[in-house]
Amino acid sequence: MTLAAAYKIAEEKNINIFSADCPNSRSISLQLAKDEYCIGIDKNIKNTAAELTYTLHELGHCETGAFYNRYSQLDIIGKHERRADTWAAFQAMPPEEIKKAFRDGCTEAWQLSERFGLTEEFVVRAIQIYKEKGLL
Repeated sequence: MTLAAAYKIAEEKNINIFSADCPNSRSISLQLAKDEYCIGIDKNIKNTAAELTYTLHELGHCETGAFYNRYSQLDIIGKHERRADTWAAFQAMPPEEIKKAFRDGCTEAWQLSERFGLTEEFVVRAIQIYKEKGLL
């Protein structure tokens, strides 16, 4: 998936994406009303793979309703982060595409990162999610 495709999803869902000053979390998503969301992406992200990864993750929060606040218990935060990552993984690198990449010789995280245009950290999380679900 490309960054343009991720922005198209946001546009179709009426989710506003804006440049934000959030150096610690790098991105944030907010539910403004019942079906109204916005996403802030840190203005200092200069890497397309990072911007795509953060955008998809935040779209995952919006699409799955996986929101929490700073007072939420850690297990709740973890579950919601996992839901957002799972949605993002299925959008950006479906299991069939990962299997195809493996057959093509892409077996290292950095190779998959380059192939899918995502961060290595996210690729590792996505593969872990799929393994736990028995999809890889």
